[in-house]
Amino acid sequence: MNQLPDNYDSLGAALQTQVANPFYGVLPASNFLGSPTIAEGYLLLPHPQYPLGLLQQAPRYGSSTYHALQVGYIQRFGHAARFQGAYTWGKVLSDTDNTSEFQDGQGDTGERQDEYNPRAEKSVSLQDIANNLVVNYGVDLPIGHGQP
Repeated sequence: MNQLPDNYDSLGAALQTQVANPFYGVLPASNFLGSPTIAEGYLLLPHPQYPLGLLQQAPRYGSSTYHALQVGYIQRFGHAARFQGAYTWGKVLSDTDNTSEFQDGQGDTGERQDEYNPRAEKSVSLQDIANNLVVNYGVDLPIGHGQP
């Protein structure tokens, strides 16, 4: 539900003052926002155009950390050939893989061991790829204008 922020509490009865409705004629007449006037306090809500408020079905709580070391190498052979290699060592630590707020990456949801200490859930993530090596070789073909 939409809830009025606390900093407007000092307005008191002025929140009930009827003012011109900026949504009149824009939203369907069947909606209670379809009248020409509305209480001023209602317009101070975070999202007054949504009468029932906004609801997030699966809130995104948690944190993750990524650390990596990347190394690359290129060796050219003559005019037209090259060898390339790249290596990445990385580690993803997360407290969101096995919690009830998140799916675990396998289609299931998990449980927190201690609801009051989410940091205790921090571990190596299911999405972690510790080592990644990419190697390729390329040769320019002698086809086209200016080629031998």
